[in-house]
Amino acid sequence: MNKLHEYMKQAYDMKSFTHVPQEKQSNLKTKTIQGHRFYLLPNGDKLPSITSVLSARGNEGIARWRASVGEQVANTIMRNAANRGTAVHKLTENYLNNEELSQQGVLPTALFTILKT
Repeated sequence: MNKLHEYMKQAYDMKSFTHVPQEKQSNLKTKTIQGHRFYLLPNGDKLPSITSVLSARGNEGIARWRASVGEQVANTIMRNAANRGTAVHKLTENYLNNEELSQQGVLPTALFTILKT
């Protein structure tokens, strides 16, 4: 057991999850409608992709921010944020799959701890 996992088990309420096997979904087909991607469900319903949902907010604020800090700084900040998000996602998967928590940086671990509580 690694030190992070051992610490989290002692300091926080680490739950165990019982996974109930589900029938595997067939690969969903996608369809682009007016520039937005939708997943086509077997019953005929369409669900928008998360990118399509978020794009409705527009990117004017991000464009202004990028212009104010400069492209190089904005790219560095966004790359760091993406890496941090990937690390938090990995910790969450470990937790939900009852696996030993993988070693991640201090900030992703702190964010995971906040999300978990």
